[in-house]
This record gives sequence, C-alpha cells and structure tokens, in this order.
Amino acid sequence: MQLIFAVHCHQPFGQLETVLDLAIDRAYEPFLDVLARHPGVSVNMHYSGSLLEQLDDHRPELFDSLKLVEEQIEWMGGAMYEPILPAIPPRDRLEHLRRMRDAINRRFSQDPSSAWVPERVWEPSLVETFIEAGYDLVALDDIHFERAGLEHLEHPYLVHHLDRVITAYPISVDLRYAAPREEPEVLIESLRHLHESNPDAVAVLADGGEKFGMWQGNHARVYGPDGWLDRFFTVAAAASWVNLTTFERHRADHPATMRTSLPPGSYQEMTDWSDGRWEHFLDRYPEADALYRKMLNASQRASRQKAPAAALTEVLRGQGNDAYWHGTFGGLYLPHLRAEAHRRLLASRMAIDEAGRSGRSWVKLTRLDWDADGREEIQVELPDQSWVMDLDDGSLAYYDDKPSMWMVPDVVAAHVEEYHTDHQPARAHRWLATRALRIEAAPGELASIAPDAVSPDPFEEGEIETGKGSIAISSTSHGGRVRRLVRAEGRGFDVTYEVGDLPGCRFGPEFPVSAWRGVGSLRVDGGTWQMVDMPMMVSGHRFRFRHTGRLKEILIALRQPGELFVLPLTTAIEDESGSEELQQGVLFWPHWVSPAGGTYRLTVEVLDLTDEMSEGQAPPE
Repeated sequence: MQLIFAVHCHQPFGQLETVLDLAIDRAYEPFLDVLARHPGVSVNMHYSGSLLEQLDDHRPELFDSLKLVEEQIEWMGGAMYEPILPAIPPRDRLEHLRRMRDAINRRFSQDPSSAWVPERVWEPSLVETFIEAGYDLVALDDIHFERAGLEHLEHPYLVHHLDRVITAYPISVDLRYAAPREEPEVLIESLRHLHESNPDAVAVLADGGEKFGMWQGNHARVYGPDGWLDRFFTVAAAASWVNLTTFERHRADHPATMRTSLPPGSYQEMTDWSDGRWEHFLDRYPEADALYRKMLNASQRASRQKAPAAALTEVLRGQGNDAYWHGTFGGLYLPHLRAEAHRRLLASRMAIDEAGRSGRSWVKLTRLDWDADGREEIQVELPDQSWVMDLDDGSLAYYDDKPSMWMVPDVVAAHVEEYHTDHQPARAHRWLATRALRIEAAPGELASIAPDAVSPDPFEEGEIETGKGSIAISSTSHGGRVRRLVRAEGRGFDVTYEVGDLPGCRFGPEFPVSAWRGVGSLRVDGGTWQMVDMPMMVSGHRFRFRHTGRLKEILIALRQPGELFVLPLTTAIEDESGSEELQQGVLFWPHWVSPAGGTYRLTVEVLDLTDEMSEGQAPPE
C-alpha cells in the first residue's frame, strides 16, 4: 500500500516574533533536520505565503535548510495568505491561488499541481476555481467524503462540479489524531489491515507542521533521543508492505477513476466550532463580521481598474483567516492578529488615496448597505480618518486613525465559550459596545447598570454637510429628545448633544480603545498619572489616556464637567497551558449625570506621543 505524509506550515501576519521563533526552532527546522537524515523519504510540504514572507524578513536561514532537502519535497500550492476561500470574492480566490503557484515556482523551481485548502473549508464551486488557477489535486478530510455517502476512502476520487473535475484525496482523521501521539510502530501496524484488504490502497497523513514539535510540549517526544519522527521514517521505510510517496507520484501510477461530488463542509472540529458552517462565526461574533465587511469593501475598491497594485496585495494579506474566527486557541481573540488584519486593509485604502487624491481638503461620502443588514450605512473617508456610521444606534462600526494605521476601537467582547468554567466565567460586559459613539443612557446609580437597563435607540439621519477635509452629520434619537451633531476633522471628532427630557440618568457615548495590559495610564485635568488596570470613575473636563504600546494618546475633553467611567475589557482565552485572561482594551464612557436638558459637547482626538509630551509626565511603572 501507499502512504502519503503531507505537512502544512503557517504563521499569520502579525504573529509575535517569539511565537514565530518558537515554531521555527522547535518544529520547522528540526523537521527538516530529521528529513535530511532519511534521504530515501519524500514528503509533501506546504508553507503559506505569509510564513514565507516573514521568513524572508526574520529568519531567511530556514531557506538554506529547505535547500538541503529540496529533492525530498514535493511542494503543494494553495491560497497565498490562507484565506477561507469560499468567504472571499471569486476574483480574490484566483489571485491567491495564482500567486502561491508563482511563489513556489520562483522560490523552489517547482510548478505544483496540488493545493492545500485553507482550514479544509470546501464548497463545490471551488472545483472550477482550482482548475482555473492551474491546480487539479486537493486533499480534504475523510469526513468530507463520508458526508457524500462514500464508504471506501482508501483511494482518491474525481470530484466534479458543472463541467470541471479535480482529483481529491481523503485525509485520514485516525492518522491525524494518532501522529505523534501513538508510537510509530503502532501507527504503521494499524495500516496492515488496510494493506491486506487492498494492496493498492493509499492512506494520507496530513497535518500542521506546528504539531510536530511545538504543540503541548511535545518537542522532546518528536525530536529528542529516539525521537518520534526519526523512528516514524525508519519504521515506514522498513515495512516492506508500505511505500512512502507523494500526491503527484501516486496519481501518476494510480489515477482516480471513481467520480463523486462533495458537499460544503470542513474538518470535524471546525464544523463543531462553527455549528455547521464557517460563516456562522460571522453571526456569532459581530467583531469578526465588522472586520469581514471591511475586507469585502476594501476588496471591491482594490479591484477597480485604476487601483494601484499595492492596494490589492494588502487586501489579500488582510484576508488571512486567523483573525476572523475562533477555535481551540486565540484566533479572533488575539489583539495582535486583528490589529494586523485591520492595518493591512487600511494600507490598501491609503494606497488608493495616495494614487487618486492630493491635498488635505477632500471628503468621500458613500451610502451603502455596508453590513448586509438590509439598511444603508454612511461610510466616510477623510485624509486622516476612516469610519462607517450605523444609524441603527448611531455607532461607528469601525474608526481608523490613518497616520498611525490603527483601528482604535478594535476590541472583542467577552463571548461565552465552551471552555469557560465556573471559576473562569465570561466577563458579562457584552452590553458595553465594541463600537465607538454608541449612546448609553443608564440609571443614576452606576452599580445598577445591567443589560436590561440599557436601551440604545435608533437614529434618524438629519443633514450632512461637508467642508474642506471635514464632515458634519446630524441625527435624532429617543423620539426626538436627543439631537446629535458629529463633526469629524483631522484626527478626531466633535460631538454635540441637544438633550430634551431625559431625567434621572447618566447619559453619554461610549468609546472603546484597543490596549493590552500594562500600557495604559490616565490623567485627569492635569493631575497625576494612574495606571488603568481596574474599573474606575473619575470626574473632570479633560481626560488623557496614554497608550505607551502605540506611543499615542486619546484626549477626551468635555465642554461641561462630567464623569468618565473606565473599564478594562478582558476575555478568557484557551492556550496550550489552559485558560488565561487577556485584556482586549479599555472602555471609556464619558457622560453627564442627570441631564435635565440642555446642550452637551465633547471632543475625542488621537495624538502622537512626543518626547515633549512625555517629559515629566511618565506614567507609573
């Protein structure tokens, strides 16, 4: 029988350098070292485009190790930056797939016909996409084939859609779970019954390269004395009834003859996490959906005829799947991955700005159903800021500060996850918006605030005026009792409320700011700096939040004296050592107490943290 061993290695853009180094030192490099000691062994290998480009900048010496075993590697192509292919526009799918083929050809002098499917998220129309991009072979989990009613999974199938056909190999979930947990001798012996029942059978062991040395402290098991991988290659080569081969070599000798079609789906774990379909992540996590809608809009702009090439490249980089969903590990919950995705999409937009606009007096206003909810939103582009206003509640779906390439309110709420326990409950602050400028009107006693005490009210759009590099949008809510004027210019905005009868409450807009633990401090009216590491309520006119991680400050200034509620936003996430608390950001709620009527005004501005501003004002250690 035949055995195919395929390894997929991926690190997303924005990955911490410590994690990238760990993956290289404990998994990628030692894997190649062991492979070099077995010159008779050949494997399939896939490196994502984001990993390849990070290796160029950070660890180019790994390419020397790849060069030493180049005759033993049959490279797989795929989607350049690991997007979920069914979730991006067809034009972008083709661009990813073609760029990956070109990269493999340029770097390793191979023209791959096989493709790695990101997260094995499949839909039938991908047959045509892969063929058009030059691929005619994929590998998918055996559950894809079982869902199609197939029982014999010891050979590849011809998978068809419309008038196109592609070869698809079933990946054995049993082998994927067994390696490297089971002893190599046990794993190889488990294939004997398959060989005896069908000597022409083929089994596919395909999994992430990080699993071999980086996961769950298994480096010593995989690469230590008498290491698992060394023994696996030795045992497989010694078994006279097993032949280690590769996808293209196997197909050349044993072409698929049985035809089928495969339904949409993914591997079992992804199916469980997503409740059936990957798109359900967008329904469950509004923060992921906001990033996704932003990506689709950026893709549409970058696809226009006059858009610069750099705009499309940055969109493709921003489509990497890791920041859009959440499985066993961080994913969507990891601030550095979300921040990088937002940065890439903003870089695309700014490339278009630079190519098509000059000066600082321009304004671009677009009305569109930005979030596919059946209602129009207002999208605004200014020289220094970019945002979308949702009139359902008057909030901003996102707010980009262009000079710093920062999506300022990039936070994730504490959603309830399966791994939460009684000792690690999800923080119940989901009512605190992850969007900017959402109005909250709550009872006068802060301790009584609860989800059922907050009732955001739809806004009715009023007049819109544009100026030189500025825009002003008026609207009303709460049955006309609140009139709001938002004026955006430079790197901030001015908000004026004309309040009618809203007695006995605290009233004001929320403004979340992405900030990890230990980088934020607050100063009120020129007073002393204090670390923002717990909830607090302060009173004053001017509230300055210093973000030492980004070297930025957020200045919130109230025309009338008021109060500021400050709340660090944390989530519980799962990692290899268990659950841990991760700070997503800080929620600021500037507000006025019991406004019986009148005019209330505040400004919010992003400032660069200069040496002059830092002098004599350093936050506490």
